[in-house]
Amino acid sequence: MEVLQKVNILCILPVIGDTKDAKRIELLQKAGFNIKVIAFERDYFVSRLPNCEIVKLPKIEQGKYWKRFLIMLKSLIRLRRHVKKCDVVYAFSPDLAIFAYIASLQLKKPLVMDVADIREIQVSSSLSGKLLRVIERFIANRTDLLVVSSLAFVTDYYLGKLKAKVKYYLLLENKVDYILNVDTYNTTNKQNDIITIGYFGYLRDNWTIKLLAELTQQLNNKCKVKLAGVDMITEANINELSIQNKNFNYSGPYKSPDDLNKLYSDIDVIVIFYPEPTDDFDWYNAKRICRSNRFYEACFFKKPIIAFSFTEDGKEVIKNNIGFTLDSYDVNLNIDIIKTSLTQENLTVWKENMMSLERSVYCLSDEATQLKNIISKIIE
Repeated sequence: MEVLQKVNILCILPVIGDTKDAKRIELLQKAGFNIKVIAFERDYFVSRLPNCEIVKLPKIEQGKYWKRFLIMLKSLIRLRRHVKKCDVVYAFSPDLAIFAYIASLQLKKPLVMDVADIREIQVSSSLSGKLLRVIERFIANRTDLLVVSSLAFVTDYYLGKLKAKVKYYLLLENKVDYILNVDTYNTTNKQNDIITIGYFGYLRDNWTIKLLAELTQQLNNKCKVKLAGVDMITEANINELSIQNKNFNYSGPYKSPDDLNKLYSDIDVIVIFYPEPTDDFDWYNAKRICRSNRFYEACFFKKPIIAFSFTEDGKEVIKNNIGFTLDSYDVNLNIDIIKTSLTQENLTVWKENMMSLERSVYCLSDEATQLKNIISKIIE
């Protein structure tokens, strides 16, 4: 461990305050590395700050990839000054890995690329999408270590779709890293028939909002919906929906993990869905391989899950019988399935199965050691 204290890792973040990124940085610190963060400023709710030195770069905008790339180019000289002082460069997305690679030319610094999501442009059939995949394959071939939150990112996307040559990879799921007293957590069913469904995190899926809003209308006072997180919905005003429908409640952004205990105490079941496919979005092959923070949080707090059967999260729900899955985007059909499946009897069975899950399924265990070993290997 004494040797590792001398290893300085420069983490390049797309934004300051993301929960997943902060968890990764704390894991690196736990592994014994010295961490410095360099990140772009954005209009972004700060959910969880990393506990280390932070250097701020110019502001970038969400979704405007080419404009973002121009800002990155202007920041290259400044980034290179910081790269010279570190031993390892750790980039938290493919575009930042490209940025880091250019800034590291001739410096011979090991490069780590951390991937937690697949964006629409990465699988788009547009010219921009095709060009990006060529660039991403180039950088994946030159990355010393690929860290992923879902194994399917490696097998299906990088090895499958991109045909990249991955040197080393490490699976680090977005498992719970906090300690709360849940041994005495109230997992008993409520005595009334009202079931509360939760949808937490970055609220960007219009289809989920449509389904949940229609569900509360059809079930009247037998179902409530609780939403919390950053509002990124484009086709509805969830504040207005919350005002108009007493069974549809949005409480705004929250801090993680501070507010999670209260949020999950208020619900009976959590949903994990992804956007509907569009004509220019190979959704099935992209989003089905992602893993949601909500899966691990739900297991921690013993709250059953509703997910799509064709996603990685859905497969785990089916495998462990800790909730139920949907097979399509047919709103009316899914409402009928939910009406039938979401009973107090089923909730009891799913919660009991969650109580029997191995803690390692949803909580971090030896991941810091794994990180320490593989980063030490690429340094050598």
